[in-house]
Amino acid sequence: MPLPVGACRPAALRAAPPALPVAVVLVVSLAVSAAAQSYGTDGIQLSLGLALRTEVEDNSALDRDSAGPTSEANARLSLGLLSETRTERLSLDFSGTLGVIDTPDDTSQINGFKDPGVSLSYGRTSAAARLGLSASLRESRLSRDYFDINEFDEGTTGTDGTALGIIDVVSGTAVRRRSAAEASLNWGDDRPLGFGTFARINTTTYRDGTANGLDGSTLEDSRRRTLGATMRMDLDATRRLDLGLTWSDFEQDNTTGLRETLSLNAGLTVDRPLGALTASLNAANTEEGERYGATLDRSLALPLGQVSGQIGLSRSVDGQTYLNGGLNLRRDLARGALNFGLSRTVSSSDADDTEQLNTRASLGLTQELTPLSRVRFGVNLSKAEETATGAETLSGEVGASLSHDFTSDWTLETGYSHRIRNEDSQGAAHSNRVFLELRRTFLTRF
Repeated sequence: MPLPVGACRPAALRAAPPALPVAVVLVVSLAVSAAAQSYGTDGIQLSLGLALRTEVEDNSALDRDSAGPTSEANARLSLGLLSETRTERLSLDFSGTLGVIDTPDDTSQINGFKDPGVSLSYGRTSAAARLGLSASLRESRLSRDYFDINEFDEGTTGTDGTALGIIDVVSGTAVRRRSAAEASLNWGDDRPLGFGTFARINTTTYRDGTANGLDGSTLEDSRRRTLGATMRMDLDATRRLDLGLTWSDFEQDNTTGLRETLSLNAGLTVDRPLGALTASLNAANTEEGERYGATLDRSLALPLGQVSGQIGLSRSVDGQTYLNGGLNLRRDLARGALNFGLSRTVSSSDADDTEQLNTRASLGLTQELTPLSRVRFGVNLSKAEETATGAETLSGEVGASLSHDFTSDWTLETGYSHRIRNEDSQGAAHSNRVFLELRRTFLTRF
């Protein structure tokens, strides 16, 4: 007989990972396996992915005083459709997780389908113009937002897609839903003078829990609308001038009025034999005041690997001057790859539109042990500081994983990671996580 909601279960039941998600997805995988073995080159490409995963973490919410371990068993499902021709590209992707989470207090199990995501994009190109349309919607649990060990060696983004230069400091127990829609049009690509325009809207909502920002304040649902125009001028065969003008407004529930920002950017790029050199100037008029910046970028293609760097100065809205920049290095090894990333920027937060000083560093190493096995190591550190109040949050994760390919389709991976978070408003917290995952991707055309 099923237990009543909120009732305590025997320890043996709490410790055993639920088998329902595994069984359901195994049935699905067997049903589509035969059809997914034919590979073609025409029509629509269909990709089906599944990842069966079990994990245990001793402080998943990153509380200063841990309430106890959390165990989870889930099946991550993904489906993608892609149609592509010489001039057009249409893609549609779905994803979600079927699983069960057992929390320390045994009163907040999450059963069924969660963390859904859907994205749609369309692009059309010609010799003279480009059109782009996209829309997406994704949900995630704030208490489970951590960097995936497989993304350490990319050196560019986190699990939710956030760029290295912008640190999204949001903590709590809520489910966060992010939706976005964008349209862009560029013309004059075949001429020395080209133009572009774009419109974008981003919406963030929270439900079923708490959501706190950098200074510990409660975050409300928000929306940002952005309009922009660009111009490209080819001065000669090696020099290009780029100009951009962007306007945006930010609206938050339970807050009166809109927060508007107007930005102007200018950049001069010179193509060099080893890589491009770019000098940029930018200015932004925000609700708190003006922000200015100047940067110098250089990309180098060296025998040791690809290197790109940036250095500059930023003047914040309160009149302080900060050194900013970045360094990215990728080197292909004999049987692996090494990635390093470092960035320091001043920007407006996507969570509450306040100005932040963002510092981030990442290091990733992938090494093949055998033709079918590999090991990954990763370190990711970030620090976000409000320029107005000085409130700051330090976050970090270090991890390692070992994976083995049984066939060209099936991969087994296990790993460990350690997370830290130190907030001025909450103090320091630590967490350890171990996981085991079996995944496969099916690819076919019809």
